[in-house]
Amino acid sequence: MNRLLPASRLPVLKTRIILAVSGGLPLLACLFLLPPLGWQVLVLLVLLVTAWELLRLAGVSFAHPGTWWLALGPVALLLTGALLSPPALQWWCIQLACIAWLPALLWLTRPGFATALQGPARVLKIMLALLYILPALLVLTRLQQASAWLVLAFFTLIWSADVFAYFTGKAIGGPKLAPAISPGKTIAGLIGGMAGGLLAMLIWLYLARTTPFMPATAPIIILLVSAVLILISVGGDLLASLLKRHAGRKDSSQLLPGHGGLLDRLDSLLASAPFFAVFVHYLGLV
Repeated sequence: MNRLLPASRLPVLKTRIILAVSGGLPLLACLFLLPPLGWQVLVLLVLLVTAWELLRLAGVSFAHPGTWWLALGPVALLLTGALLSPPALQWWCIQLACIAWLPALLWLTRPGFATALQGPARVLKIMLALLYILPALLVLTRLQQASAWLVLAFFTLIWSADVFAYFTGKAIGGPKLAPAISPGKTIAGLIGGMAGGLLAMLIWLYLARTTPFMPATAPIIILLVSAVLILISVGGDLLASLLKRHAGRKDSSQLLPGHGGLLDRLDSLLASAPFFAVFVHYLGLV
């Protein structure tokens, strides 16, 4: 138990749990109770804050008040325009994002590439920031209109994998997953996260078996897709860690006590969101 939760980490863990519960319950209420427009505004605001964190990691300084408008203004206009664009265009954007994520994840094989915070490296990181937030905005808003339960299933899968990975990694330790990028992540954590995410999805399928929300797709297919999504989410997490390492930061910000910033909690979700939407579409779940 001491290895899993050292005494020095207990206050931090307590803060994380309190914040997760106090933030998670209102989020669920908003997901199910807000009309589509209200949910769109909420997601847009959250992702604008996440964009601020990502731009800081890309080397954009917000020391001058005017930078806020110059940097975040165009991002806000782009995201708003994406929300107002025709559904067919949104769908193409989501599919293209899946293609774009594949070379982006290859960056993990070359952690020393584009380490600078200016010039072409900064442009590349700004493009990556948009890849994190723009497709996720479209996915989370479109799916909430189709079925809030689908969004909840997605949240459950990714965040269960995150939680199980954290505790398994702390309990077992062992070989590092990507020591040059994130020394705290282990192979045991990856396996534990995979097991935890799939267990959560199994429980979800069991509870949904007698409801209208039970998908017609074979459970084994859903579990295989879930495994792929978990792997992609780990890649998104590691890529965000790489950006933080390049910027010399431990966390993306200090907005959430015990958690760091919004990106630290959302990176896995944002990276896997377009893939989830594509899988859901082609499996006929919406």
